[in-house]
Amino acid sequence: METHPSPPRYKLRAVAALVVLCVGTAMGWSWPWGVLFISMTLPTIRLGQTQLVETVTRTRNPVLFWSITATWLALSAALIGYDLLHVIAPVAFASITGESP
Repeated sequence: METHPSPPRYKLRAVAALVVLCVGTAMGWSWPWGVLFISMTLPTIRLGQTQLVETVTRTRNPVLFWSITATWLALSAALIGYDLLHVIAPVAFASITGESP
């Protein structure tokens, strides 16, 4: 009996994320990147393994693992906070960045 390859499965969440990142970048938004980094960091913590040029595991390199993880989380907070500050307190944002409100 001849088997036929199954049709490709579309990764709708990945496609949606890619679209949001492209639109967000075109609009000058930072928050989609922050959300992306958080969505990558949470499984990293659960699995105990991350990627930064090479694989880093929590068991073999705990200091490096937690440094990378903390960096992703801090970057996420900064990217999301940047956009939130711009929306919530435009005058404060302008005084921090030197831009006009």
